[in-house]
Amino acid sequence: MRIIPFASIVSLSLSLISHAQTHTKPDEVGTVTGRVLCSDTQRPARIAEVRLVPTAIVQPSKPSIKDDEDENATLGNDIPPVQTDMSGAFTVHNVHPGTYYFRIDYPGYLTPLLAFKRTQFAHPTPDIQKRIASELQIVTVAPHAVTTADTTILRGAAISGTVRYDDGSPAPGIYLELYRRNPKGEFKDEYDPPGFSQITDDRGQFHITSLPTGEFVLAANFSISEAVLSSMPMPDGKTVDIKIDKTLFSLPLFSGDALRLRDAAIIKLDTGQESSGNDLTLPLSKLHPVTGSVIAQDGHTINSAKVSLLYADTREELTNVLVSRDDGQFHFLYVPEADYILSVKEAADITQIEVANPPGVTPRTRTEDKAIHTYSDVEQPLAVQNDVASVLATVPDKKSSPTTTAAP
Repeated sequence: MRIIPFASIVSLSLSLISHAQTHTKPDEVGTVTGRVLCSDTQRPARIAEVRLVPTAIVQPSKPSIKDDEDENATLGNDIPPVQTDMSGAFTVHNVHPGTYYFRIDYPGYLTPLLAFKRTQFAHPTPDIQKRIASELQIVTVAPHAVTTADTTILRGAAISGTVRYDDGSPAPGIYLELYRRNPKGEFKDEYDPPGFSQITDDRGQFHITSLPTGEFVLAANFSISEAVLSSMPMPDGKTVDIKIDKTLFSLPLFSGDALRLRDAAIIKLDTGQESSGNDLTLPLSKLHPVTGSVIAQDGHTINSAKVSLLYADTREELTNVLVSRDDGQFHFLYVPEADYILSVKEAADITQIEVANPPGVTPRTRTEDKAIHTYSDVEQPLAVQNDVASVLATVPDKKSSPTTTAAP
């Protein structure tokens, strides 16, 4: 195996590589063979997945390729893997000449390539260049040659625990994800690389593996949704029913049983460390329903508005809902005890009208919403210490200046 400086990789031409891949004769390809070992056991990585990802990913994406599709190509997800045998050995045949990143996927172990994004290859900072040079193994394939590429994979860290409700029952089917502290010191709501998320099992337990070193916050998302069927007319005159999941309630719970990210307990991971006992308990007894109506100054109920709950101290949004068309009210199902600002935006009196469909489409008309009157935004304080019902938020007419009203 020959190591190539990163600067040489950046200078590679995508067009030349594409040309080589599309015009290489069958007898001009090479072969890559090797063995994969586990660093902690020095035993073979059996039935591990091996991929050779072209270093052409350093080139900018094509405008016609969507970001998510391009990202998958960068990571090599669209490349069929070759599996190692019981001795950890593998062979990849018919490899086009060129340079490749060596990607190994094995449960519980790190896959260094997944720690980078395409944009980091396309526009690497000096720090990223150093990381690429030190963390990624590069394989150079020559025609008519067998290249040996042995490697040792590192066990990643892991986080485990149980999610429960405060009555002691387990919380199965809860979506979990990790926020990792970035170089700016922030915990982002997407772990980079993607894929380190999980859903709790039937006992509310989770075990997230293959993690690098760093500082993390664990986030569990408690949500309730309902499926709504919507009919869409087709050009052939038929209609197709589309299922849309409508979220009725969503509440995050962070490590340390914190309901706000700023209060979350930080989980520090070292190389290969198993951090257990990261349990989460949702305090159902301290969550309360909040319901109310948005009304105009003349007292009539407004049937359309976006209503949000903001924490009073930081104006950070807890959640938002729309006024229900069923009863003309807004409903927050489970609200933590705290002081909030109730924010009402996009308030309007809505009526439904029939609109003609394009020629040849059946049915000939469809129903759409039409605003017959709109209102200004409004905010008012709201303290939640128990169940809150019949909240009234009065919105001024658009012709009037926005105001802040007192709590009901």
